Amino acid sequence: MTSILIGWVNEELQLDPPLSEATLASELSSGFVLGALLHRHNQLPQHEKLRRRGTADGKIQNFCLLEPALCKLGVKFDANVAHGVMKGSQQAAS
Repeated sequence: MTSILIGWVNEELQLDPPLSEATLASELSSGFVLGALLHRHNQLPQHEKLRRRGTADGKIQNFCLLEPALCKLGVKFDANVAHGVMKGSQQAAS
């Protein structure tokens, strides 16, 4: 299942460097991939502010950008969910 997700994201986003099984968790935990997907589907206008880095500041900045778009889509998203995703907690991203 992981390889299907990675293949879809890589094809959809054309990331450079592309995602791999080794980088998937860190890319998801930073919020970058989710933000890029939202932008690709016209849900995140300020995508240029997204940072593809795993620092605490970068993650917080990314999730602050994502929060309004996710809420607008009806996704339950708050500080606890963001914290779980940033930590890589099992099932937090889903």
